[in-house]
Amino acid sequence: MNPWPLDPFSSTLEPYSSMNILIIQLLRLGDAVQILPIVHGLKERFPRARIHVLASTLGKTIFDMEPLVAKTFVLRKELISAQARCSRPVELASALEMLRADLAPLLDIQWDWVVNFSFSFPSALAAFLLNPGRISGYAINPQRQFFSKEKWFAHSLASFCRRPYSNFNWVDINKRIIDLPAVPGLPLLTVNPELTVQARRHLEAIGFGGHPLIGIHPGASNDIKTWPLPNFAEFGRLMIDRHDYRVLILGGKDEIPSGMKLREMLGVKAHNLTGQTTLEQLKAYLKACTWLVGNDTGPIHLAAAVGTRTLALFFNSHFVETGVYAAGHIALHPDLPCFPCRGPARCAVKECLKHIKPATLEKLILSQDN
Repeated sequence: MNPWPLDPFSSTLEPYSSMNILIIQLLRLGDAVQILPIVHGLKERFPRARIHVLASTLGKTIFDMEPLVAKTFVLRKELISAQARCSRPVELASALEMLRADLAPLLDIQWDWVVNFSFSFPSALAAFLLNPGRISGYAINPQRQFFSKEKWFAHSLASFCRRPYSNFNWVDINKRIIDLPAVPGLPLLTVNPELTVQARRHLEAIGFGGHPLIGIHPGASNDIKTWPLPNFAEFGRLMIDRHDYRVLILGGKDEIPSGMKLREMLGVKAHNLTGQTTLEQLKAYLKACTWLVGNDTGPIHLAAAVGTRTLALFFNSHFVETGVYAAGHIALHPDLPCFPCRGPARCAVKECLKHIKPATLEKLILSQDN
């Protein structure tokens, strides 16, 4: 007997039925990229379906790049959750008003199927209020009880408590939740040809033409996910001095200080672009790189989505769950009994951040290049 039975709902649907499908995914940029194979898998199985996404503000930037997504809506999850947790009526009323405003455009559509891959109160409430023909994933009933009918969604909830034993990537878990037999791997995003030419000309103008190019993204969403900046600098120097690489430092506006500091450490054979690119321009520069090296963050997934090989460093997150969903990439983690981290707030030593040496990254990349 199969211990993980699939939700049979999508198996009962006609492949060419014309449906309105809404996917709810309210997390970050990398999580949005991991939903792209699901979008493609749904479209392959139901070619006439209209696939929409309800996303976070950051996630919307990814889904707007995907032509198979008919429309992307935004739910201000963080603001709504913060207001809803307050006990005063005025904050609760504010949360409900924000939820009403964000859901108003969706209420004009009759949804046949809502798939909620998020774990939050706003996402479950949104799925319920849209009154679809079917809800998969996290839901709430009229008695305000949270539940999920799918075994694989229950598995995903349980895996949070036993993360060292998790054996499934989130893409595989999500495809099982909605009974997709297969989904494509990355890359899935195209790069604007004009921006590709502009990036190439820029790199030639700064003297990087004719050299292998490695991208470094030194930032992350929190300190426990961030390899120390001197380590990135030592790794960059190894690639420059020993193998004639050039280094492109990438990141958002909040990573400008670390980008500037890393550029000072590496010298003229590195170029800092932190905070200077749009997401579309970032894709073009990522495409120009032979490798992107960084922490477990959204740009790693974005690089893989445009076909660039990646080396991702994992400390408090689990490479099995959130690693790139494609072959040919490297996931590197410390060999420690406490990995993956089960309580970063309680960790005083953060030994994992000291465990990986820059020379290890050099050897791994050279082994793949050769």
